Amino acid sequence: MSRETYQDNTINIQNVSAYYNNHPALDNITLSFRRGEFAVILGPNGSGKTTLLKILCGLCKFQKGSVKVLGQTPSSYNFLLRRKIAHVAQVESIDPKLPITVRESVATGRAGTSGLGRPLKKSDWKLVDTTIEWIGISHLADKPIGHLSGGERQKTSIARALVQQAPILLLDEPTASIDPNAQKDILDLLEHKMDLHSFTTLYVTHEISMIPNRCDRIVMLQNGKVWADGKPDELINEEKLKELYGGNGFCCSGKFSFHHTHH
Repeated sequence: MSRETYQDNTINIQNVSAYYNNHPALDNITLSFRRGEFAVILGPNGSGKTTLLKILCGLCKFQKGSVKVLGQTPSSYNFLLRRKIAHVAQVESIDPKLPITVRESVATGRAGTSGLGRPLKKSDWKLVDTTIEWIGISHLADKPIGHLSGGERQKTSIARALVQQAPILLLDEPTASIDPNAQKDILDLLEHKMDLHSFTTLYVTHEISMIPNRCDRIVMLQNGKVWADGKPDELINEEKLKELYGGNGFCCSGKFSFHHTHH
């Protein structure tokens, strides 16, 4: 790999293996992603997708290989790097009594930038409020996040990721565990409102119907290995998907036709 292309890559993963209880979650993976690339990481549950994202955030150790994100090795202690990576996880249930509002939750996306424990500036709050408005959740700004629906919480998470103004955006199953209307809403937001090419975007999903249009590349993982890597038109076909998911009826034609491939 020439020096230039290596430096163009925001993310370089070389021969990485990670184990959980002696079971390989990732098995000798080599991948790189360039600046402004929007890639979907697709694969059945347990194929290593979330582990891959956690390694990039520095939240999961790996036993072999090397990982460079923006030229640095991620770790839970590398706060300077972590603030350059915005991460939207799956919706989790939140204690309704948790006394944090939507606005405060979104504002935590600025905390790493202004320095932990430092009060946010007026300009930070302005960014928080304009982002909340842009995402369409102004009417929820003062509501405790524990009182929101899954879809509303996910919009709050996306707003928090956006105010971070990070060059890397990791989306881990952002439409999982929310109702179908909310899924469509989140997908619309990602496809039509956000410019996922203004980041290096990795979007993890196990659902073919939840792949946003306009992605540049699909990386298919199976059993912790890169099973296929290419353009959506080459890889999103019934035969390939049946093979990836072991033909277990997951790729039923209904699911498949839901995804409108107009790349």
